[in-house]
Amino acid sequence: MSNYLITVGGTGQHFALAVTRLVRMGAMPQDLKLIALDSDDDGPLSKLLAQPTRSLAGTAHPLGDGVVKPPFNLVGQGEGSFADMFVDGQHKDESDLFDSLFTAEEGAISIHTGMHATPCVGATVFAEGANGPALAGFLEPLATANRVFVCGSVAGGTGAGMLDKLIQSIRRYYTRDELYGIFFLPWFELPQQGTAKGVSPAILERNSNHGLKYFYERTVPVISASLLLGYPGTQRTKVLQPVKVQDGNMGEYASYLQLAAAHALVTLPQALTANNKIKVYGLVHDDNREGWLLDDVWAGTKEGPTLRRRIRALRVQQNLLRFFTDEGNRPDVLAPYDGSILGSPARFQELHDSIVASCPEKPRRLGFMKEILTRFEELVDEARLCIEWMRDIFGPDGLGTDPVLDKLESTPLKRSPTHWRELQSMWTGEKLPAETTRTGGGVADHYARVLHDKVLSRRDP
Repeated sequence: MSNYLITVGGTGQHFALAVTRLVRMGAMPQDLKLIALDSDDDGPLSKLLAQPTRSLAGTAHPLGDGVVKPPFNLVGQGEGSFADMFVDGQHKDESDLFDSLFTAEEGAISIHTGMHATPCVGATVFAEGANGPALAGFLEPLATANRVFVCGSVAGGTGAGMLDKLIQSIRRYYTRDELYGIFFLPWFELPQQGTAKGVSPAILERNSNHGLKYFYERTVPVISASLLLGYPGTQRTKVLQPVKVQDGNMGEYASYLQLAAAHALVTLPQALTANNKIKVYGLVHDDNREGWLLDDVWAGTKEGPTLRRRIRALRVQQNLLRFFTDEGNRPDVLAPYDGSILGSPARFQELHDSIVASCPEKPRRLGFMKEILTRFEELVDEARLCIEWMRDIFGPDGLGTDPVLDKLESTPLKRSPTHWRELQSMWTGEKLPAETTRTGGGVADHYARVLHDKVLSRRDP
């Protein structure tokens, strides 16, 4: 039985990206399947979620599928404005009725780009498509799900407008007692004058008040447990800082609260087991323990590696693979296979022996090594996706230090004896057995995993 994560709106997409990174790092369960719902399925955030890196897309996505899906027939219903979806200009009665319910600004919203902090629009659009085949197709697999997590904002437009009705719809398919909610209050700051779309801090506060009313009256009774969190903007610490949204920038904004919310995927089921009477949880920030999320184990046993150690292993792996694929080192790496008289694989003998075992035909080995380099570059990019996000949250010095890592990161990559020694040390004894169907990517994955796992097995300094 699978576990499902259903995200709603822009906040939901941010959360899905956070979980994507954590699953890629091995800090979260690997069996989580994503259903990302939003009418804005073609913006920069949606594109990033669908393909966080060139190698993490489709079935290779850490969450199985990162494509954002409109919860209704977007082609048939959402090509124009909100008003266009309901009003036939040839019938004045329809126009009069619509105008009595919605303002001109609400009617003009282009719903294919989101609901722009207007819950009445989000709720109406979702109600129109709630019983349609599109949403049913997304929710039907939940009938056999183990756990279901739902995440969105109660302060915006899409999440605030859709979450209540969506959760009621989920209950038509999912009847087990492990339906969890992760709900955001405002977690970012808007310009005081508001945005060009007319969204202001006052509107978010109004939405939050109404969203919380619906949450406690209608949502809490049908969920098993939930986390409610936001950032009031009254506290400034090393990691708890306001996320300032730039008007017109619809890309990703990293936030400590996304990481804290992701932790609930692990802790909410534990909380339900300990006490099934409590339905709503919150978090209190402790200035003296700002690294507690880094020092928690997350996935695995209580004795497993902490998130901080996972990040360290990923940083070492990234640095060594960057060295191996660096343009300044490629002549040395390719020389044993391109006919060079002086070419020798002595500095990566274990890897070379595995290439020979996987590719007996000598003329093919140059191409085989290039496949390995390409895959190493993809893994460097995947590591960057995770590491840079963590640095954005904790700052350049917040992830901790390590003697080996410090030495590697302070040494220039080109023909570095330090890096060659570290690679030789870690790859010794890791030759692969003969297997002629093995690809260059398969060999690359093995040796990259060796680097990661050997660092991960080290004790914290």
